[in-house]
Amino acid sequence: MITETKEVYKCEYCKKLYQIKKACIEHEPKCRKNPVNKQRCFDGCKHLIKKEVTYFWDAYDGSHESTKEILFCEAKQQGVYPYWLNNPLLQEDIDGEIPNEVMPNECDKFEY
Repeated sequence: MITETKEVYKCEYCKKLYQIKKACIEHEPKCRKNPVNKQRCFDGCKHLIKKEVTYFWDAYDGSHESTKEILFCEAKQQGVYPYWLNNPLLQEDIDGEIPNEVMPNECDKFEY
């Protein structure tokens, strides 16, 4: 049996271990448990609901219709998504509505 001693790096927020320092440094600012990244919407805001939307898209074989469930802020009348879901599809303008935005860390419309 071979035993090695090696430096490891730990995220100070989620305690995940990394063997490569650069990977840990890149992870920490985006870590879900980092207090800077805490979205107020998830603290029980009454305006945050799930909403099913229908959207249309074109492909080489014609037009298609699809539905997806998004998080929706009733106070802002706008779709919202957490920062870690940095997905261009979530940022699209659906059915002429205001485009979705990243959930804010602080919100003046927050209510329990």
